[in-house]
Amino acid sequence: PRGPGCTWGGVSACGGGKTRLSAGITVVTDPSFASLPTLVTAALAPASVPVYALGERLVRFALMSITPFLQWAQGWVPKSSPERPQTWRIRWATRASYWLAVPLGLVVAFLGPFAGHLMSAGVVELPLALTIALGVAVTTSTVSRAVGMACLLALGDDRSLALSAGLGAVVGNPLLFILVSSPGSTGAAISPALS
Repeated sequence: PRGPGCTWGGVSACGGGKTRLSAGITVVTDPSFASLPTLVTAALAPASVPVYALGERLVRFALMSITPFLQWAQGWVPKSSPERPQTWRIRWATRASYWLAVPLGLVVAFLGPFAGHLMSAGVVELPLALTIALGVAVTTSTVSRAVGMACLLALGDDRSLALSAGLGAVVGNPLLFILVSSPGSTGAAISPALS
């Protein structure tokens, strides 16, 4: 049965066994992949941890800023009408996510060094190469969250959402171990951007 208490981390967790499995995969994969870059950076490039941790905080603030949009889209997309069917709403929610994601990613990419300087009171400097990678990650994450959480869940396609999260981890985790060892914090940021 589906009901008001059937979401966990914004993912539907009710319904059949396959739905619960898909929701579980998504909910477990996302946070574990989000924390892995810091752990791997600490193990393989410990000197880069302060820089990466500050960049990660910048990304979290940027992604927190899109929460109202995601909540609105999750409520708006499923409400279809003859004039505005669900496919029309999905197209518009996806377009809106691009309109929001690209400027937000550019802000993180090019104002990130300045924001990092302010956030750390000048103690930690974020290199432009790092903030560009973080900007790409913010852009792609914004679009994927909107498409996944608002559009795929509205279509009842929990499986594709779980598959996407799993593939992201399968691609990103090996890249993380490879890239972190040479450019340090920038490599840690490139991995989630690519995955």
